Amino acid sequence: MVTKLANYDAPCVVLGKDRLWWIFLLSSLCTPFILAALTMIIRLMIRIHHNRKFFVDRNAKIDKTTTFTYFYEEFEVEWVTAIRDAADTLVSTRFRAGQIMAITSFVLSMCSLIIYYNTVSFFIKDVEQCQLFTNNVHQQADFAFNVFFLLYYLLRFAAAEEKITFLFNIWSIVDYFTVPPAFVGLALDRDWIGLKFLRVLYLRRIPNILWALGVMNSPAKIKLTQLGLTWIAILLAAGGMFHLVENSGDPFYPDYDGQRVTYWDFCYFAFGTMATLGSADINVKTILGKLTNVFLVFIVLMLIAFAVPEVLDLLGEREKHNGYHRKVHNEKHVVICGYITFDSVAEVFAEFFHPDRDIRDIKLICLDEGRPSMDFEAFLKKYKFQVGYLRGHIMNPTDLHRAKVHEADACLILANKTTNNAETEDTNNIMRVVALKNYHPKLRIIVQLLQYRSKSYLTSIPNWDPSVGDDVICLPEIKLGLLAQNCVAPGFATMMANIFAARASNLSDALPDWLNQYLSGAGMEMYPQTLSDTFSGLKFHELVEICYEKLNLLLLAVSNVPDENSSFFSLQFILNPPVGFRIQKGMTGCFIAESVNDAQRVSYYCRFCHDDIKTPDLIKPCECEGRGEEDGFDHQRKRSEKRPNKFGLSMRLEVPKEFDGAKNSVANAMTSRSNQHSTSPENVPDALSLTSTELEHLDMAKQEELEQKYFSSFEKKIVYYMRNFGSLANWTNLVDGGAIMYDEEGFPITLTDEPRFDSTGMFWWCPPRRFEDVAMDRFQASKKNYKNHIVLVVFAGEDSSVIGLNNFVMPLRSSNKPFDELRDIVIIGDPRFLALEWMNLMNFPKMHLLKVSKRTVICLMNARSILYAIPRILIPGSLDPWLG
Repeated sequence: MVTKLANYDAPCVVLGKDRLWWIFLLSSLCTPFILAALTMIIRLMIRIHHNRKFFVDRNAKIDKTTTFTYFYEEFEVEWVTAIRDAADTLVSTRFRAGQIMAITSFVLSMCSLIIYYNTVSFFIKDVEQCQLFTNNVHQQADFAFNVFFLLYYLLRFAAAEEKITFLFNIWSIVDYFTVPPAFVGLALDRDWIGLKFLRVLYLRRIPNILWALGVMNSPAKIKLTQLGLTWIAILLAAGGMFHLVENSGDPFYPDYDGQRVTYWDFCYFAFGTMATLGSADINVKTILGKLTNVFLVFIVLMLIAFAVPEVLDLLGEREKHNGYHRKVHNEKHVVICGYITFDSVAEVFAEFFHPDRDIRDIKLICLDEGRPSMDFEAFLKKYKFQVGYLRGHIMNPTDLHRAKVHEADACLILANKTTNNAETEDTNNIMRVVALKNYHPKLRIIVQLLQYRSKSYLTSIPNWDPSVGDDVICLPEIKLGLLAQNCVAPGFATMMANIFAARASNLSDALPDWLNQYLSGAGMEMYPQTLSDTFSGLKFHELVEICYEKLNLLLLAVSNVPDENSSFFSLQFILNPPVGFRIQKGMTGCFIAESVNDAQRVSYYCRFCHDDIKTPDLIKPCECEGRGEEDGFDHQRKRSEKRPNKFGLSMRLEVPKEFDGAKNSVANAMTSRSNQHSTSPENVPDALSLTSTELEHLDMAKQEELEQKYFSSFEKKIVYYMRNFGSLANWTNLVDGGAIMYDEEGFPITLTDEPRFDSTGMFWWCPPRRFEDVAMDRFQASKKNYKNHIVLVVFAGEDSSVIGLNNFVMPLRSSNKPFDELRDIVIIGDPRFLALEWMNLMNFPKMHLLKVSKRTVICLMNARSILYAIPRILIPGSLDPWLG
């Protein structure tokens, strides 16, 4: 009878045995905590062991035993590391073995799930079945699968770096509720349905496996697939939980053993709950079933709150910002990257699409990793035909291809002007330049930098070519240069700021006349425009007169004659050309006008069609050939052909190529002298426009008369040197001041105080001086008798970055000014900061340093300077409002 009962396949309650479901459940709940406790105990024992060895070995003498102990510990560490590396090879999907193990684990999990579905797809008599293990084929197969799951779990545990975290992750919890019950069932000859349905959560690993195999590479597709499989896994798991508690009944009501409903019916009920529809024909009756239903509702609500934004981002953002830039017809576009915010892009947009510029058929494409803010989104919707946004990284060639960088007219790299780490910001922008040049070498790049010394790195970047329009905007350099020019001409910085920035005039009769005049000037900008061929042969001052009186334009400068293959960016503009300079075909002028349409009049002007027009707005393109060079100012052009030498008298100095700067400075100085002695260019003596051949026919007395009248003392010295020696081969006698001796530290000791230029001829130069020889304290400064000088106060300390004060000094030491007119520059600041700047200032003459503390209140009552230039710099972490 006993044998027959042992071989009987029936529910345990039918055989008169109690349910032991609590043993199965207890084995699952206790396993992680037991493993965690064992892990902590082993770690504690290892720590005690190492501490004890350290205490013993520190007091013991080095002998064979101690050496063996060190060798044993080293061998033990290597042994543990070898096991961890081997386990990582078997579980990581980076390796082929790990991929095979992951696929095998997924397949066996699905097989175990199929065995479970085969059992619960029909009406069952009870959730706990008593049968010999050797007679239950399904239980044997499931046990074999769980043995593999146990081995795979141990491998993952050995490869995990954070053991405690691994013990409580989602995949370990699935193993706890499936593997230990399989071994308990083997010991008790029972098969409990239990929580085997949790294996359905392995469906979420399908995208990871496909990604490891290279089948699915899109992050958006992986994320969407995971979200969809998560919903399916929760639905099937909820059906299994309802099936378990409803078929088991409430344990605290032994008289009621639940209802007999199939698994798929409860999946249908769970679907109604998740869809918030409910189910009229199926409901839960047990208390555990009702609690499970409430718990499922909370899970669904949390999943919806998490999944809906993710789905909207993946679907909506992919269409809006993860697509490709599609050009419309012949539309041009400019790519903007770097520091992309609503404010920075709005500033570029306002300047770029100002009505005065009349820019059409062009679009700005912002390329950035982050999502645009709400204000930025509203801005993009409002100006969707002028501004676009793409999410991507500038270092990723795929994202650059999406933005059509290879077809862009230019790329703007913006800098964060408010950052506390200017060096890092410049480094990031320089790396962006490298990435763009590697992707498309011919791309025109305009980059913003915050430190002047960062400009030197751009010249070493392959394919960086200013001739194609590559340019760098160094904000501190521009600010210091404007401050320097403002010292020479007060108001210059304000005028240039108004010219560079596009703004509306906003004139009103209610405003004073002076304010309307100022607003009218502030509303003008600078525009380059190609000159009409009808101006060929004119002198510069004649063209200025025509532009001002007939075209209502102010001409500032003209370019040189471009070569056939040269671009616009290779043009060199000549400001205030010398006497004898004449306009040639193809030249470009730089004008101050209210809009680009006004500046275009100089290209449309025809002396036959527009000579009698009094209103400049009526000047439009004509169809006649009167703008040609042959029918233009022919008498002026023919006269200019006899004077091919645009530098006149100065060109008879056969200056070597390396001294072109000095040659040009002499020519410009000579021209300025002639302008000072004449009221109009017509009164300038013709000798100033004579070529070197014509000068040979002049007698020496006439030449010396011209030189005495128009040359400075230094220019006379150059002419005398050229007349006696024929060239400037020994130019160092003038530039370096004669013989040079050096002290012990290598600093030159000059034997003369003659003024001199640097090697470029652009700036006044002096031998380098030590910082200690130039720096003064307040007592020494009080003994100086400065007059009409310039004071530069710098609020900076030793921890401040170098701002490049040489950019402030160089315009004030230009070689086109006589040496006697150079003003003394007194720089006041922290000596530790000034010492860093002095390396770039020690070759400029008339420089003085006053050493004071950064927070010292400076008394400048005796300065008597015509202007105080006080550049404020931002010191990181400073809360002092006076320091920025």
